[in-house]
Amino acid sequence: MKVRMTTAVLLDNPFVDDRRVLREVTALATGGFRLVVFCVKDGSLPEKEQHDGYQIIRIFEDDIFDIKKTSRLKRYIDPILSVSPDVLHCHDQAMLQMGKMVKKKKPGITLIYDSHELFHSWPLNVSRQNDPVLYLKSWVVRRFQVLREKNNAGYIDHLITVNESLAANLRQYFRLSGKPLILRNITDKKDYPPDPSLLRKRFSIPDTTKILVFIGSAIYPKTLNLEQVIMETADLPDFAFIIISGEQGGKKAVQDWVKDRKYRHVFFHPKIKPEEIGPVLASCDAGIVPTYNKKDLSYWYALDNKLFEYIISEIPVLCTSQPEVARIVEHYKIGAVVNPDIPGEYKRGFLEILNNYDELKNNLKIAKNELNWQNESRLLVGFYNNLERK
Repeated sequence: MKVRMTTAVLLDNPFVDDRRVLREVTALATGGFRLVVFCVKDGSLPEKEQHDGYQIIRIFEDDIFDIKKTSRLKRYIDPILSVSPDVLHCHDQAMLQMGKMVKKKKPGITLIYDSHELFHSWPLNVSRQNDPVLYLKSWVVRRFQVLREKNNAGYIDHLITVNESLAANLRQYFRLSGKPLILRNITDKKDYPPDPSLLRKRFSIPDTTKILVFIGSAIYPKTLNLEQVIMETADLPDFAFIIISGEQGGKKAVQDWVKDRKYRHVFFHPKIKPEEIGPVLASCDAGIVPTYNKKDLSYWYALDNKLFEYIISEIPVLCTSQPEVARIVEHYKIGAVVNPDIPGEYKRGFLEILNNYDELKNNLKIAKNELNWQNESRLLVGFYNNLERK
């Protein structure tokens, strides 16, 4: 296959479990493009790795996150330029700063900003009451990063983001003339024969009990509406709510909150490997996207990855009426949409799912055939093909 443009992918993590970036890199490499992923060093991982169609170079140190050490980033410019990139594909705001510095030295390079979220409207998940000094420091750092991102917008040639709402907001916010590429982080299409005993054995949940599942990288108190979900479903008979997340963030605070109130229907599961997500979710009866936060637009406009994980696992979705998630659930008729401003809506929505279960399961098969990475990746490859022809 003909090798075409060279892209330097700039990433602010060690590239171990970043599935969005892995999907993008794999799709482009399969399409014949040469890619070099510059990412963060990790003592347990090799500095260089060669994969089928792309290379990984772990070059960045922690100074990429330190706003006081921006000048030190200059030492990364020449190693990035040594691979003769035609394109810089920068993932999120810290790497936009790095990309800008490279582009200033080589103005002819094309800079793509892949913004996975609405950074300028992302809340601080730090408690003012528990540590006001930490909150103040975090707020100052965030304000600097937000201003830096906006100032760097003048170097953006093309924008990629995850949905129409974010695209419209970012296009206006950055004052971009071109139309952004909408690229959703959708899971590969696979079939997962359900094993209802998978989680029931772990938590000694009876076979007759229905399981509602939440999956996320991290959870925080009073942020994702989990407390409201727990309270509203506490009196449901034969019901269990399983929360799957990493141990970081505010997980312990949420666990303590559940323990203090003696809720017996809530179970906490540690983070699971990417290859385990499908089978684990398929063993549940429904998945929830509970976030309902109009104040922080990054939450309000979010298109949670978990939505697509639920769809590929073929479990109905209980979601709030935030625009991007609700639009998909309503269009494909694959679950229930609720308004948490109305007390008891989470409970009502779950019962609605149970009452229409067979119909929802059939609709999920249709949605799964359309909403998968095999289809979505064609948009990215097509975008790069057009970029190369210009």
